[in-house]
Amino acid sequence: TWAPVGVPKQNTVTCIGRICNEAHEGKINSTSLLLEGSRQHSSGSRIHLDPTLIPSYSLFPGQIVAVEGINSSGRTLQASRLIEGAAPSLDTSLASELMEFQHGSIKGMNGMPLSIVAMSGPYTTKDNLEYDPLVDAILKISEDKPDVVIMCGPFVDVRQPLV
Repeated sequence: TWAPVGVPKQNTVTCIGRICNEAHEGKINSTSLLLEGSRQHSSGSRIHLDPTLIPSYSLFPGQIVAVEGINSSGRTLQASRLIEGAAPSLDTSLASELMEFQHGSIKGMNGMPLSIVAMSGPYTTKDNLEYDPLVDAILKISEDKPDVVIMCGPFVDVRQPLV
């Protein structure tokens, strides 16, 4: 079972959390390692992570790990085992399925390439908030009918004088 981060235990526990760097900048090292528990199980608590008993490890800020060890003080987890996330299994498709999807006429692409439109804001002009550039883009999209539209912000420029 999983133990909450930050709760003292005299026996070996397994905690799940995210690796954080106490320094907030610079390279992560064994003295700046923190383990942040989830909000649901640990209320977002952070404790120091001491990996000195682990012969070799490679960690980065934001990495989700399970750590087995002893947390006798509630402030430092003396790690004895580090369990990193397993990569998800690769989805596989048969070549015949891919060819049918790309060139089949029933539910596939009918031999046509994937059409993608990507655009970024701001979608207003400097002198008004009428969203004229956005309206023009939507008209062009409705005319061309791409398969995917990716819109990035900002929708309004932060320096817009009318805001």
